[in-house]
Amino acid sequence: MPKFHKLFWLAACVLACIETTCRSQEVQDSFVTLTSWSLETLSGCNASVKPIDRCLECWNSVQHPRAGSFSLGGWTQLGYHSRGLGEPALATRFNQRPGQVQLQQAWLFAEKKVCGRNGLQLGGRIDYLYGSDASQLQSISTGVSANGSAWDSSWRHGSYGHALPQVYGELAYGAFDLKIGRFFTILGYEVAAAPDNFFYSHSWQFRSVNPLAHTGVLASYDVTDGLTAYAGYTLGWDSGFADNGDAFLGGLGWQLTDAFSLTYTTSAGRLNTASGAVGGAVPVPNFVSERGHVQSLTTRYRVTDRFAFISQKDFVATRLQDGRLFRSSNGFTNYFFYQFAERFTGGLRFEYWRVGGDGFTATGKTADVYSITLGLNCRPSSFFTIRPEVRWDWGLQRDAMQNLQLNEDGARAQTTFGIDAIILL
Repeated sequence: MPKFHKLFWLAACVLACIETTCRSQEVQDSFVTLTSWSLETLSGCNASVKPIDRCLECWNSVQHPRAGSFSLGGWTQLGYHSRGLGEPALATRFNQRPGQVQLQQAWLFAEKKVCGRNGLQLGGRIDYLYGSDASQLQSISTGVSANGSAWDSSWRHGSYGHALPQVYGELAYGAFDLKIGRFFTILGYEVAAAPDNFFYSHSWQFRSVNPLAHTGVLASYDVTDGLTAYAGYTLGWDSGFADNGDAFLGGLGWQLTDAFSLTYTTSAGRLNTASGAVGGAVPVPNFVSERGHVQSLTTRYRVTDRFAFISQKDFVATRLQDGRLFRSSNGFTNYFFYQFAERFTGGLRFEYWRVGGDGFTATGKTADVYSITLGLNCRPSSFFTIRPEVRWDWGLQRDAMQNLQLNEDGARAQTTFGIDAIILL
């Protein structure tokens, strides 16, 4: 059965891409028109959730409407991957149901984008998600209500569930912008929304080191045409509208040239105050705080119109109230993208993750984890994307990999085939 799934998906990808490419030979030189998300946003045009939001007026699509307009949209993502995690895994990733074709994201959103250059504007956004990815984007339980949840963490039905990952209002005036509510993090390069990533799978550090969302306030200010500052207050990490911490969220986005940018972001303070909030080998006891900080530096560089390089470096260090080192890790993830043709872009992701602390290993030792992913984006049309990939995960220390259970049966190395299809609504 798994072998049939692989062949079916691969054949569908090849046939769809070849057919569409044969019908579009006359536009082979327009490589920017339907290029991948990762190439389009090198100059900071991901105005939806990430720095640098220098290009509020460069979008005019379902996903990224022009400022001042109201839009409804969404997408459907179906995916399959051949291998999964061990039991119990001390880190996590989105793809958690190996050997099955699954509905990972049935996503709808309503948004009014704002742009202060047009004067005072009010807007906001709400996102709704159903699928197997919902459990990753639900708020962590804070135990403040009868069902143990302050937001959406109880909306589960087996492997599937519902989530409201974003609900926020937004105000903009001149160079100033303010978000209030629950919004995606500004930390790191990868994002939760499937269409806004090149690869089907995620890096380890995306899910296990950085938060996915915050509840609080986040302000941004355009200091100059190329420099944006971010500062805000959040109720910890990945919480709903409940007290789960007191943390600073901020950073700087610097657009040096049209092809090169730097983004530094950080979150520091009381990050979690909930039972088992961050998982791992030693769950956080009830109402015991995890305190510390995470720092992330992302570099985007468009080398040519077809070739791009992105590098993200992360560092996290947290302790519990009794002084125990809970999470200690650092590493980097490098991305390389090359557009072969108008509708074909290839990508390579290499990750090194040095992980330690009781929250991950419970042994006081560190582990060196590596991952390489080769992927292809095929876009038969502007609303349809197919993303096959092959991924290798391995570690230097056999005992550490057995403890972490990042691969099935605690294997030291693992090869995973994955493929998904995304249809924009």
